Amino acid sequence: IIAMQISIAKQSANAIKSFRNNHHFTPTEINYLQGVFTSLLSACAKNLDELLNLITNGNLQMKDDERIKAIDKIYIDMQDKQQFARVFSNNAAGLSIQRSNEENDIIISKKLNGLK
Repeated sequence: IIAMQISIAKQSANAIKSFRNNHHFTPTEINYLQGVFTSLLSACAKNLDELLNLITNGNLQMKDDERIKAIDKIYIDMQDKQQFARVFSNNAAGLSIQRSNEENDIIISKKLNGLK
């Protein structure tokens, strides 16, 4: 669970850095993308807090099987968050590529038609 949290944080930081350095996104879009990752990381932090409560002796009175089920639930939730981060980043990268291709098509079209 902690390894997934670290992976999501790294992926988020790399994606945001990439988006900021990409002229195919407007400042408003970059703020939106950053907001999505900020919300995602906040939700991950809540999962880690829940995990800490589960594994800290004396915090919660639970049977072992209940504790394991709760940890499994957090694990599955973190997997979902990790998958979301990957898909969201890939979709944004795909949008950037699409915009780049459209930009290149316009340039080529202008050259073919003798326009500047």
